[in-house]
Amino acid sequence: MTPKTLIARLGTLASLPEICLRVQALADQPNATADQLAEVIRHDPALAARLLRLVNSAHFGRGAPIDDLIAAVRWCGMDALRLLALGAGMLDVFKGLPRALVDMDTYWTASVHCALLARVLAGLAPAGHPERLFAAGLLHAIGQLAMYTAAPELSQQVLNRMGSQDFLRADLETEVFGCHYAAVGAALLAHWRLPTSLVGPVGHHLAPLAAQPVFAQDAALLHIAWVVTTCVESELKQIPARAALPTIAPAIWLASGVTLEVLPQACASVDAQWFEVLEILSPGATLVF
Repeated sequence: MTPKTLIARLGTLASLPEICLRVQALADQPNATADQLAEVIRHDPALAARLLRLVNSAHFGRGAPIDDLIAAVRWCGMDALRLLALGAGMLDVFKGLPRALVDMDTYWTASVHCALLARVLAGLAPAGHPERLFAAGLLHAIGQLAMYTAAPELSQQVLNRMGSQDFLRADLETEVFGCHYAAVGAALLAHWRLPTSLVGPVGHHLAPLAAQPVFAQDAALLHIAWVVTTCVESELKQIPARAALPTIAPAIWLASGVTLEVLPQACASVDAQWFEVLEILSPGATLVF
């Protein structure tokens, strides 16, 4: 089974909600104004409220509060705005998945942690792209949701064999499906016509050294964020002992532009934002704690 075959199985479920598509389409227009985007968002009160909460959160580190949608759009920027709309759309597309397959609150908790850590690491890396890495981190595991939806029985086989060893997932998925979730996620993002700057790193975050050179740094940073997120004790929000981290190849560290020594600082920064950003992007998810 190929990633495109799995996406085809989703049928209409592979389509994003109208509000999300309108935001993405308008953001693609080089002459789009903040006023135009604000007008689109104004028609979705829930999305508007989340935008205002996001720009006033610790994630953006503002002092004076923003209470105007046009100002919020200007401050947020196109990348973050696309991501906010996409996150809301993803919640709609994949709502209703059986809890036996996935606890969506736990899924979002891990995704937001990975996104924040990828963003912080990108900020520490030469020529890094923090907001792009935040988007890639939030989307890195979306292929899992697509697989749960398109082939729940095969997905259950993988989960039963995987147990608590998340690092075995891709190998088992390849054995059962013929492809792994990272490839499926990349196919879904391409189907949604998202930029290749997101598709490439998401598709290669399990094996960043195989990414095209233009995506090499982003894929490496995302890989590191994924590894650490998978290891972190969610209740304590602590980076594990170095010995507990799976080996990250020296070549991946080199490609990323950061070193192991920055992880404690990066994780501390994530801890300061994690719950607030999680509640904005996935309301109610913090109740898992």
